[in-house]
Amino acid sequence: MKNKEHLTPKGLHLIMSIRASMNKGISSELLKYFNIEKNVIPVSKPLVDVINTNHISPDWLVGFTDAEGCFFINVRVNKNGYWVSAGFSLVQHSRDLLLFKTIKEFLGYGTLVEEKNKYVVRLKVDRFSIISEHIIPFFSRYPLQSNKIKDYMDFCKACIIIRAKSHLTEKGLKELRLIKSGMNTGRKY
Repeated sequence: MKNKEHLTPKGLHLIMSIRASMNKGISSELLKYFNIEKNVIPVSKPLVDVINTNHISPDWLVGFTDAEGCFFINVRVNKNGYWVSAGFSLVQHSRDLLLFKTIKEFLGYGTLVEEKNKYVVRLKVDRFSIISEHIIPFFSRYPLQSNKIKDYMDFCKACIIIRAKSHLTEKGLKELRLIKSGMNTGRKY
């Protein structure tokens, strides 16, 4: 684009090939809008086959979490009443499995989940002891830089309620649900 090549049919076709290799690919609607034939071939993406934990630093992980992380609270009904949990996850396309193995090695905890039908790899942490002893102290020491910090702060408030077992009371459960409702996609920035 800097060289204005996107203004030529060849340049536009190259941009569409790059777009076709990203995320969910290129839609037929986009092809139609730009009047480009359907045979746009995605450019091949190089696989990173050597990553070590020296490439990951706390600041790098904070930035990655700002972009791809999620702090969440689950509240489910079960036969004994309610089941409450807190969790942290990072999600990427499954081609980044090696990166996620490296992040897990850097952290020293977490569970890797591959959702092959969605081409997704997820690193999740949902053991409350690890969240209390590692996740919260890490992000308190290395603060998030985006609006995601608001979700993290609410996550911390929810974890205080869970740690105190206040979620076992009607008042605590109501407060926890209110916090949860305003996190992530429920947040009105």
